Amino acid sequence: MSFIDQTKHLPSLGVGVTYCTELHELIQLEASLFDLIEIEPQTLWIRDTLNHDLYTFPQETKQILASLPQQKIIHSVGVPVGGNKPADPKQLNLLKQNIKDFNSPWASEHLSFNSTLDFHTGFFLPPRQTERGIALALNNIKRLQQSLKIPIAVETGVNYLKTRHDEMEDGLFVREVSRAADCGILLDLHNLYTNELNHRQSVEKFISQIDTERVIEMHLAGGIEMDGYWLDAHSGVMPERLIRMAEELVPILPNLRAIVFEILPSYIPLVGMKTITGQIERIKSIWSLKKTPSPKSDKVSGILVPGLTRSDDTYKWEHSLGSMATGLGLSENENLFPELQDDKGIRVLQSLISEFRASMLVSMLKLSSRYLMLVLGIPAFELFLKDFYSNYSPKQFGTDEAANFITYLRGKNIDLPILYELLDFEEGVIATLVDGKTRAATFTYDPIPLLSCLFQGRLPEEDRRAGKYIIDITPDSELTLSKAELSSDGMLSIGH
Repeated sequence: MSFIDQTKHLPSLGVGVTYCTELHELIQLEASLFDLIEIEPQTLWIRDTLNHDLYTFPQETKQILASLPQQKIIHSVGVPVGGNKPADPKQLNLLKQNIKDFNSPWASEHLSFNSTLDFHTGFFLPPRQTERGIALALNNIKRLQQSLKIPIAVETGVNYLKTRHDEMEDGLFVREVSRAADCGILLDLHNLYTNELNHRQSVEKFISQIDTERVIEMHLAGGIEMDGYWLDAHSGVMPERLIRMAEELVPILPNLRAIVFEILPSYIPLVGMKTITGQIERIKSIWSLKKTPSPKSDKVSGILVPGLTRSDDTYKWEHSLGSMATGLGLSENENLFPELQDDKGIRVLQSLISEFRASMLVSMLKLSSRYLMLVLGIPAFELFLKDFYSNYSPKQFGTDEAANFITYLRGKNIDLPILYELLDFEEGVIATLVDGKTRAATFTYDPIPLLSCLFQGRLPEEDRRAGKYIIDITPDSELTLSKAELSSDGMLSIGH
């Protein structure tokens, strides 16, 4: 059955949001406002830092999501289809299980790459938009289709690089990939809007080049300006021009089944729940413009593309672009795309990757990071991060990134004994989260005022009570700190 024929059986879901814990209460309180929840499963997975082949989806998280009444759809962020590195079979197995768990009618993934054959890039990067690039994406999408057994849509990507004379136009590339693989399109309108503002292809031309009947989902978001570039930052309020574009597009997308609003958790406190509610209501009004599709069969045949060879320049593209974007550097002989050195978009990617890695580390190592910033200052902390990035390539999972940063800090021998006690504690918390085993962390000062103050973003008074304090870390519940008192509820037992 062709993809277009498959769309006849897909439910029309409506409007929703990318799930994060910061929005959980709003989704519960305003349940009628949200028709669906889009789940990015890899952001919720835990990867064992010792057994890297082991991925788990926490049972508690699964139950929390299952309790929400909205339809769930899976938007993968771990096996993008635009690169040479094949999808990890263990990830595909868990992804397939998540699709079954949440009864997702389709799944989507990015037409980008985030790993070369040698290292992870820490960010989605644009693929080589050539016939070889089409063949590569075709192979990867077919692997997803065969593994997941449901309709697949590829997301239109953001690209901060200048257009290239030796590549296809953005819309043509997406069209040929979707035809070759006979798959759907997730039209991320803010990505296209961002590309247009950064002097790539216009949204109008992009839409004219793709098969609009393949679009089954749309993403909308807000962005910000930085150094003359518009960034796909998922930062909150949608630009009015983007809203007008969506209003014009929705009526001409005959198989559109869902619109999803994206916002990063870090922006939610700044934007506020009232504003987010208003954005969803705006999207609801856009959705109301959707027309009932007329029956149509897919008459578009797939294109013929050549098979892949090891000499194919997509390998060289990924290595060169990935090395420059991550700041790993290239020797003169390695850099087969020297013109990228003069592309200002590389600096944008470097900044975004650095910020993404910093956000991941601060999220995984909240206490240690805050302690370092409070004692040494933010500039000193940023210097540590910069040095860390130059010595360690990015990792896809936060547990791996945190493990490397802990190793890095231990090697620096910083004269802050409490820092290393905090690192031991947070390393234990992560390990217990992964394997469910109880562990003990030792402090030479009373940890109650220390942890309480750090959770509040400040340092405790200097007169600490010295001694031997042991914290038992168990997986049963959460750490709650209030007014310098530790509420353990089974997770932490403190003695001295």
